[in-house]
Amino acid sequence: MRKIIALYAVIMLVLLAIAGGCKQQSEQTPTPPETEPPTPVPAPVPSPTPIPKPPPEPRPTPERIESERLIVEIDVSSWIPESLTISPDNRRAAYVAQKDTKQFVVVDGKKGQPYDGVVPSSMTFSPDSQQVAYIARVSDDWLVVFDGIEGKRYSAVNEASIIFSPDSQRLAYVAKEFLGGWANVYKRLVVVDGIEGEKYDAIVEDSLTFSADSQHVAYAAAWEKGAESGETVVVDGIEWREKTTGQNIYDGIKPGSLIFSDNSQRVAVVALNRGQWFVVVDREKARRYDDIMPGSLTFSPNSQRVAYVAKEDRNLLTVVDGDEGKRYHGIIPDSIIFSPDSQRVAYVAIQGGKQLAVVDGTELKEYDAVNGLIFSSDSQLIAYTATSGLIQFVVVDGMEGEKYTNINSLIFSPDSQRVAYIAMVGNEQFVVVDGEERKHYEAIMEGTIIFSPDSQRVAYIAEAVNKQFVVIDGTEGKQYDIIVTPSGGKISFDSSNSFHYLAFEGDSVYLVEERID
Repeated sequence: MRKIIALYAVIMLVLLAIAGGCKQQSEQTPTPPETEPPTPVPAPVPSPTPIPKPPPEPRPTPERIESERLIVEIDVSSWIPESLTISPDNRRAAYVAQKDTKQFVVVDGKKGQPYDGVVPSSMTFSPDSQQVAYIARVSDDWLVVFDGIEGKRYSAVNEASIIFSPDSQRLAYVAKEFLGGWANVYKRLVVVDGIEGEKYDAIVEDSLTFSADSQHVAYAAAWEKGAESGETVVVDGIEWREKTTGQNIYDGIKPGSLIFSDNSQRVAVVALNRGQWFVVVDREKARRYDDIMPGSLTFSPNSQRVAYVAKEDRNLLTVVDGDEGKRYHGIIPDSIIFSPDSQRVAYVAIQGGKQLAVVDGTELKEYDAVNGLIFSSDSQLIAYTATSGLIQFVVVDGMEGEKYTNINSLIFSPDSQRVAYIAMVGNEQFVVVDGEERKHYEAIMEGTIIFSPDSQRVAYIAEAVNKQFVVIDGTEGKQYDIIVTPSGGKISFDSSNSFHYLAFEGDSVYLVEERID
């Protein structure tokens, strides 16, 4: 039986193989006769179909969790509005109020001692925001009040001179003392940590300064003796003497020019002798010029380099590490900047009625105006706002951006990868981030744009229908009468997902803290 079944299987396989061969032969195409191939007709080429651009990916709407804390409720009938002062950490507020004939300072809602007068512009918070100092008057005498403690009384105290050291541990100011006599002799002196310095005929305006490490204090002073007069630099109470000449008296010292380097080891100043100005760095005198432009003297961030703008024969030039740059019809004095890594230098020059950025000695394109010159944090990019006719645009590494009516508040992100600024078209303002226009508003508060520490978020203060609010990643926060920006107010990031600010609602100032989930 098994043999029969095996034989049957073999027969079936043979039959199937024969059938398959016949089918394959029947499907073969017969060979055509040999003829000339027809001329091919080209097929019509279809017009390319444009590939539609995908819509921009919507940014996720962040969930904002907000809390409010009342800082102070202001008695608007008694306060002096221009006295409002905000602490550096943007969490405290102080102002001067008046009741009857007395004035007093209110800090976070707590009233201070009443005085016959308080100088509103003198009120100063320490850098760590923990202490407050101001000038008060008692009868005809003036004194500095530091954290509620009264200092010595003087004939006057310079209202703009009160300064804290960077570490908030020290306080200095300029006082005026009456020495008596038939000529009504007055002398000026610097008071540091309550200790009086040498008395001079004058202290040069805006010269009092602390070093970055808070260990040193310097200022410029003037004296007169009969027909003779001069000015000198005082560092840590000792009059400065030049290394080569031993000279310590100059014909003049330019106000606001005395500076410390960032490492606190070097001192520079602009001085005058015999009608010519020169820079003195570490007690060594540099070349003389017709003038050194105010506000131009600067140290590099690493404290190793020095730059300034000098005037000679009606032209201006930059001097960097003693090397003179090209002479121009003009140079914007405060435009000269070092890159964060101290390797690059840039400034804005004027020639032939046009302005241009000069970066590392290379002249960039000319425009009607150039302003807001900045380096990115990694020192690789430079950006500025250019004006051509009636339009403005941002230029980043030579690339011109979109044209607008007005532009301000140009900034780089901390990681140097992003750029943001405020632009205007018609009567509307809006923020532009990475070339993308955000929502238009009646106004964007100038200088309020800020990136989060991780560079991922952008926040700013906008205004609509007489209300102000913080916008972050395109979402609007709660509306207030005013978001406090004068006198030091701002948006402050505490982390990449949390920030705070101060806001007015009615007569009350609130600390508003927000978290983004």
